[in-house]
Amino acid sequence: MPDIDNLDSLFLPVSYMRHLLDIVESRGGSRTKVIESCGVSAELLNDPDGQFSYQQFSALILASVEESQEPALGLYLGSQLTVMTHGNLSQAILSSANVEQGMDLAIRYFETRTPLAALTLEKRSDELVITFNERYVLGAIRISYLETVVTGLVAVISFITNRQLSLKKVELAFSPPAYQLMFEPILGCPVVFDSEVTRLHYPAIGLDTPLVMADKNVHMQAAQRCEEELASVGKTVSIEKRIEQNLLRFQGGFPSFEHIAGELVMSPRTLRRRLLERGTSFNEILDGLKYRLAVQYLETSALSIQEIGYLLGYSDPSNFGRAFKKWSGVSPISYRDI
Repeated sequence: MPDIDNLDSLFLPVSYMRHLLDIVESRGGSRTKVIESCGVSAELLNDPDGQFSYQQFSALILASVEESQEPALGLYLGSQLTVMTHGNLSQAILSSANVEQGMDLAIRYFETRTPLAALTLEKRSDELVITFNERYVLGAIRISYLETVVTGLVAVISFITNRQLSLKKVELAFSPPAYQLMFEPILGCPVVFDSEVTRLHYPAIGLDTPLVMADKNVHMQAAQRCEEELASVGKTVSIEKRIEQNLLRFQGGFPSFEHIAGELVMSPRTLRRRLLERGTSFNEILDGLKYRLAVQYLETSALSIQEIGYLLGYSDPSNFGRAFKKWSGVSPISYRDI
């Protein structure tokens, strides 16, 4: 995953942070203290179209957790977001013809609300599986972020299905925190920690249920605005980050250089030249991605060294150990013990 600190530009809507600060205040914390500690202006927070840099976003989350003394702040934030807090995406979802179309839109345009992750939807014979694909290394805010987006999406789906589509299971790609007993009451289903990826499992029923606010014309206009927002999200992403984001879709068996060139609609020769001009190569990008993923797994999960190696494409744990030592100077076991 790309390192956030080295991004050229990454911006997130401020609207969610206003809700976060409301929660801080409800727990006796100081909204003003949090804002001042992060160097964020009140004008920006009050701008309906305002955007935070990633650094501001991260600082606000960490300061809010500290000021509220509530480590489960992400859970509370996600569960308190309503379907109407998601801008153009809200209107597109609510005006959808049926549940399936609304869910498809929520998945497709998820990145317009947060570019830090992408969603995929797999429709099986007996269930729907929504997978969260993390696109960046989030460090100290990772668990709070995942808690927020998971509970927020669950709330949206619950609303558009009139609470008739109940979660079967949630898998979370991090170890259980001290407040782990809060998850099942909030999500309303069994929760499995230390999973390889974060997933929601729904039954494949009732997808053709019409939505009360269905409106074809409104839907077309709102979906078009979402499409424009989605297109703008990728405009500032460098070629290296586009490669990394494509590679992240294939964990456990990364594709070849030629395959990635095809994903980017380029010839291998053109892509190789573009990377050379930027002073890098496909192998350097792949190695960097594997290292960042390895560190994230070691720091936030209880997966075994063998399991982590497998996720990174190493069938032999010793090969993963040698690669990690080359990247970091220590073995995976020693790194986890630090």
